[in-house]
Amino acid sequence: PEYRYYVFCTSCSSDSTNMWNYYVKNGMYRGYNLGIAVDVLENWFSQQGGENVKLVHGSVNYNKKQQSEMLYQKAKELTEIFDQRKAHAHADPNFEDSAISEFQDDLLAYINENKLFFKHPAFKSEQEYRFVLKIHSDLRSDAQSGLEIKYRVGTSGIITPYAEWTFDILKPMLLKQITLSPMIEEELAKESFERF
Repeated sequence: PEYRYYVFCTSCSSDSTNMWNYYVKNGMYRGYNLGIAVDVLENWFSQQGGENVKLVHGSVNYNKKQQSEMLYQKAKELTEIFDQRKAHAHADPNFEDSAISEFQDDLLAYINENKLFFKHPAFKSEQEYRFVLKIHSDLRSDAQSGLEIKYRVGTSGIITPYAEWTFDILKPMLLKQITLSPMIEEELAKESFERF
């Protein structure tokens, strides 16, 4: 594929017992929830990413009917564009092959990007918000945006690529809120986190 997609999953729920239970290790409900300034991320990648790196973000859709409708509407839109082009291209014998190929490429690109924002309704309580980096397949590192593609061995033994992003310059603007888990000693946690 021309692009690979790297997904960073977050939640709009900053202090949910379910989320603390899912994601804080050892069942002790101790941890930190970092609030991210979405506009800072969006501005950074729109200015620094160029053609090789694009950021797409938004809330996850848990409604199966809406998911199907979105895909149907996009296919309908692309079909109408195809029909309009076909009506104006009767003189070009190669038109239909290239138009079909373009239709397929556009539909596949739409599905590849949007499917990353679809999830089963059972997970609706997560209120998930996703950041997706669409990175050109040939890119290994990009000094301008601070990205580097690395690899790790997952729990299943499969080597998995991931994107590592260095954001030192943005740190003061990027983190807008910190929520402490409900079972942590608040004053001590605040003091140690500020030092960190």
